[in-house]
Amino acid sequence: MLKDHPATADSPETTTAFLAALTGHWQRNARKPAPPGAPGLRAYQHRAAAAGLALVGYRLRA
Repeated sequence: MLKDHPATADSPETTTAFLAALTGHWQRNARKPAPPGAPGLRAYQHRAAAAGLALVGYRLRA
């Protein structure tokens, strides 16, 4: 689990920052054209970004 990883175990803020960065990566890439041979990739990235936004929002409210 991310909360148990040595890089983030002692800092919930670091975990939140990592999740925010990963969410931004998914959002940015989801807006690109679909690559050949991976027709479902952008839809997956849209879903991952939405889930990431919800999780980051939850962590910031907690």
